[in-house]
Amino acid sequence: MHTRHLDIGLLFAEGVDCERCLERVEQSLLGVRGIVEASVDRPRAQLRLVFDPDVTGMDAVERSARDVGVELARRFRHDALTLTGLDCMDCATKLEDGVGQLDGVVWCSVSFATSQMRVEYETGRAGPEQILGRIRELGYDAITEGESADTVQSHRLASTVASGALLAAAAVLPLPPGAANALCGAAIVAGGWLFFRNGLAGLRLKAIDTNLLMGLAALGAAALGHLHEGGMVVFLYGLGNILEGLALQKNRHALRELIGLVPHEALRLQRDPARLDSEPTFEVRVDLHELAPGDVVRLRPWDRVPVDLRILRGQSHVDQSSLTGESGSIPKGPGDELLSGSLNGEGMLEAEVVRPHGRDTLSQVLEMVRVAQSRKAPSQTFSERFGRIYSPVVLAAAALLTIAGLFAAGNRAAWFLRALTLLVVACPCALVIATPVAIASALAGAARMGVIVKGGVHLEVLGQCRAIAFDKTGTLTTGQFSVTELASLPGHEPREVLVAAGLAAAGSDHPVARALAEYARDHGVPATAPQQVSAVAGAGLEAQHEGRSYALGRASFLAERGYSIEEFKDEFTRISKGGGAVVGIGCEGRLLGLAAMSDRLREQAFEAVTQLRRLALNPVVMLTGDLELAARSMAEKVGIRDVRAGLLPAGKLRAIEELTGQHGPVAMVGDGVNDAPAMAQAAVGIALGAAGNAVATETADIVVMGTDLRSIPRVVELARRTARVIRQNMALSVGAVLAMIGLSLAGSLSLSGAVLFHEGSALAVIVNGLRLLAADGSLDRGPAPGEKVHRA
Repeated sequence: MHTRHLDIGLLFAEGVDCERCLERVEQSLLGVRGIVEASVDRPRAQLRLVFDPDVTGMDAVERSARDVGVELARRFRHDALTLTGLDCMDCATKLEDGVGQLDGVVWCSVSFATSQMRVEYETGRAGPEQILGRIRELGYDAITEGESADTVQSHRLASTVASGALLAAAAVLPLPPGAANALCGAAIVAGGWLFFRNGLAGLRLKAIDTNLLMGLAALGAAALGHLHEGGMVVFLYGLGNILEGLALQKNRHALRELIGLVPHEALRLQRDPARLDSEPTFEVRVDLHELAPGDVVRLRPWDRVPVDLRILRGQSHVDQSSLTGESGSIPKGPGDELLSGSLNGEGMLEAEVVRPHGRDTLSQVLEMVRVAQSRKAPSQTFSERFGRIYSPVVLAAAALLTIAGLFAAGNRAAWFLRALTLLVVACPCALVIATPVAIASALAGAARMGVIVKGGVHLEVLGQCRAIAFDKTGTLTTGQFSVTELASLPGHEPREVLVAAGLAAAGSDHPVARALAEYARDHGVPATAPQQVSAVAGAGLEAQHEGRSYALGRASFLAERGYSIEEFKDEFTRISKGGGAVVGIGCEGRLLGLAAMSDRLREQAFEAVTQLRRLALNPVVMLTGDLELAARSMAEKVGIRDVRAGLLPAGKLRAIEELTGQHGPVAMVGDGVNDAPAMAQAAVGIALGAAGNAVATETADIVVMGTDLRSIPRVVELARRTARVIRQNMALSVGAVLAMIGLSLAGSLSLSGAVLFHEGSALAVIVNGLRLLAADGSLDRGPAPGEKVHRA
């Protein structure tokens, strides 16, 4: 059996983009007659198929792939909901379990810190109505996009205020005992009906949560005749939930600050209906969803950029700090791209739509942050598992304490009261929220710095890294090459070298090829695209034109294709002494000439490397495909001593493996296709998103939206701070629980005091975690060149 390969872009209907759906695509296509292999290349967004052409044709294979995508999109749906009324981590866990138990729901995840639910379900078996019905059945609700009112929180506030007023009246007014007890009973009902209902709803799903434990404590106190104590339990628990909700508003609204950067409408330019052959000059205000690639929009001074655009006419300064973290405005003119959410300056601009709403940069940033916040870090999943086991154990311990009191001598009611106090103080609320609040705050804080972290696990791992590797071209340098020298070899004219270089380079968009093509045009060689091009990432390319073969690339690349390199060794050495990259140019097996290329170092590279060393990231390593001399020349300028040059993508991957064996987890920073394997191998892959290739951005765990390398030490410092905050929260929550258990067993803690301590510890954990939201990642400026840097 002979087979053929087919790579097609992922053109499936919207929604078939999660990992489970991509696996379904692969499995479904393997069942199609004639297809023997099916795999999705995630970073390149391509479907790779191997099929038997004797069984099925290419058109049938491509049609089957699209039919499978449409069918899966019809069958499986993905929704994101903003929830209201989440009082504690138990609420998130209960909602996950409750919605997850619905027939047809494949997967459900709830983030307490952000009040976001992400759910996947199978149409025909489940739908939005059933999901929303189960959410409301459990005592919560969901709001639509852009809605800010939290009715459940309003009800909580009203019931808590009513409960507090009734308790105050019972304590202050000169009432007979019966009337005072009646007011306290009314306070229990007024303040507790919400969490009584939520606790019972969870019990129906066999879930024991904090609402249930607090409800039992209040009712138990009332049954013992301690009505005022029961009322205080209800009031303090409600007050604590309100304060926690207010504290979390900063975190839950962090993404709304980014959403608010985009206007709801744009000025689209259209042709005058009376003159269809004219240029588009007629302004029409349209909704963002109506914009399509190729549409022309007008930006007035100080307008927000609605979607990703490319400037056609006009000059201005644009502030894109909200997305990239880069300070100051950047001059922009015709041909430059504008990122959605950026702020136009003083100029009037006309620009065409590059990516429509939903696929633009800001939409992708928001989606990456939402997905990242729904992914749970290892420490978070541990604390959640612990909480699910711990709450039933606490309930059993309280029951045993009650039974022991029945057989004990003395005041049995005191034993029962101790059991109720144990129910309250032993709830692990603070412990369970210790990690998710810190992680969610750190992810939102990183996004404000222009850095997207694709999940809490990557932040935790980055904090553990003690070594970091950098690609050179396009990462430490700008990747904008210029030709400093073009030398013809003996027997060949400069014009011949120029023509060959221009022809071969015209078939590639690699920065080196672009520089050579531009250099050839500037010297009078007309641009001629080759008929066929094949490239090897990080090495070179071959081009075919009018029956002749051209080659462009590194010495090793040319040698593998039969070009004589040894006899021109002296020429290679001479031209490489300038410290730049050296490219060989050949035709039909003969080396024609050499080009010396210069690449500009990024302004912040030295400072970034210095700051990383101060954070004890040592060694800082350069991995590059350039020659040793050129690589070391650039490394000296940024203060990197460990240089590994002449590496192909596989060589960079092996270097990461070696560094991992020597130093433990390693971070890799890159921007191109040739960096993707090493970034995938590293413990954490970091891409320069604004400058980088889409493959590198997809492969990376962390994406720096701008090109300021100082963002990397800032996010490393943020990762370390996050780890410290999580440890502080864990210690605080565990210490508080142990202290309160001891006091309650000794009978030294009242029921209302237990609630106060319980809610206070949870609030302290939240406030401590929210400190990461305000983190700007600022570090001290690095020392002057030549100043010694000591490892921390």
